[in-house]
Amino acid sequence: MSDDDAEPSSIDDPKLKALLYQATALAIDPRKDEKLKKLRSEVRKLVDDDYNPVIFCRFIATAKGVAAALEAEFGECAVDVVTGEIPSDERRERVETLGADDAKRRILVATDCLSEGINLQSYFNAVVHYDLSWNPTRHQQREGRVNRFGQKSPAVRSLLLYGADNPVDGAVIEVILRKADQIRKATGVPVPLPDDERAMTEALMKAVLLRRKRGDSNQLKLFTDLLEARKIERAWLDASEREKQSQTIFAQRA
Repeated sequence: MSDDDAEPSSIDDPKLKALLYQATALAIDPRKDEKLKKLRSEVRKLVDDDYNPVIFCRFIATAKGVAAALEAEFGECAVDVVTGEIPSDERRERVETLGADDAKRRILVATDCLSEGINLQSYFNAVVHYDLSWNPTRHQQREGRVNRFGQKSPAVRSLLLYGADNPVDGAVIEVILRKADQIRKATGVPVPLPDDERAMTEALMKAVLLRRKRGDSNQLKLFTDLLEARKIERAWLDASEREKQSQTIFAQRA
């Protein structure tokens, strides 16, 4: 039996075993998934307010599961899912086919394969971040597919779903997304996080493990105290300063 096929009963760690049983139960009955339940509630509000949302997920399996749940819930809507498994030309065709159905509200579930390259403003006017990206630029790219020139809707909605008691989500929101917003306001333009995802992943996981070991509930402090996190933030601030200087030198760009 491979690791991917491991049964919860074959795991020795009681906490990991409990987590696997919980994940298996949610896969069998998605109605018990609180995050998915919240998504359905928010999408219902959007649809009732005449919005056509795009829901972005990080993983292909997540996107497929979310699309299946929404299709079962929103029979009055046209629902489709586009992931990186589909060739780029077919992705565009799927989006255009979904957009051509004017008789129904439209719901598109996608991975970040659609956050660049295919404009969605003609068919959709709301973005839901079902999964947080650890790179704030990715969030801007997702929203930029919808909120761009050619959008006919007078308002574009953007929703961010996160776990209030999820230590990783908390660190991402506090340290990454809010810092990105501060830098954007200071420079006038978004400054990408100068980091490979592996370094950020390691820093976040280290903070989570430290929290478990120490029993410290201050997740944000644990993360920001890490040497890895301080290096990432320093590099980001340096990039922000370079962007400010660039705007000063080439002021005619304004």
